[in-house]
Amino acid sequence: MSIDNTTGLSSSELEELCIQIGLFSSITSAYIFGSRAKGNYQPGSDVDLALQGESLSRTDIAELSYKLNQESLFPYHFDILNMNTADKKIIEHIKRVGVLILQC
Repeated sequence: MSIDNTTGLSSSELEELCIQIGLFSSITSAYIFGSRAKGNYQPGSDVDLALQGESLSRTDIAELSYKLNQESLFPYHFDILNMNTADKKIIEHIKRVGVLILQC
């Protein structure tokens, strides 16, 4: 199992994460940001996800959050941010240091 040196997620974990995100047609791109994107995460650190999509709704975010945090076998907690409603400074930060993991 290879581990991504930046995010600390294995290639199979990243693949599964992209599969779960891809179930939502409203999501056009997804970034990992925060400590996992900067490479200064600790064991057990959460995974900060930023999602984009014109028709991305609160319901989509809630459903994905439930899938990742309650139904999946991931050993991490996922915090999910909708980039459509996020502050401009946060968006700039994500685009600067975030790791793009999915783009449709």
